Amino acid sequence: MARLFSWGSGLQGQLGVGTELVSQVLPKEVLEVQESGIVFITASNDLSAAIDSKGKIYTWGKTKGMMAQDQRGFTSNLMTPTLLSFKETEGVSFVQVACGRSHMAAITSDGKL
Repeated sequence: MARLFSWGSGLQGQLGVGTELVSQVLPKEVLEVQESGIVFITASNDLSAAIDSKGKIYTWGKTKGMMAQDQRGFTSNLMTPTLLSFKETEGVSFVQVACGRSHMAAITSDGKL
């Protein structure tokens, strides 16, 4: 099983280790996705995302204001990887995800963006 590690600046929770850190100098394992079978990881600025072996997307970091599952924005940043689940993507398998400064985009297994 693949293991996920992160290090560097973590002021917005983008390291996924549970806290906001000025700096994580050495690699630290992101335990919340230890059993998820992460197959893809991306990070940009203050936002990180990963895809597991089932094609589900997890995100963490500067997510305050991003759309959440309940169709409202997250009210705070996510300090640990959180599964994104929208009714519009039920049954959809993702193969790639990219993070921008304040947005994300993903590609499905059938090639849709």
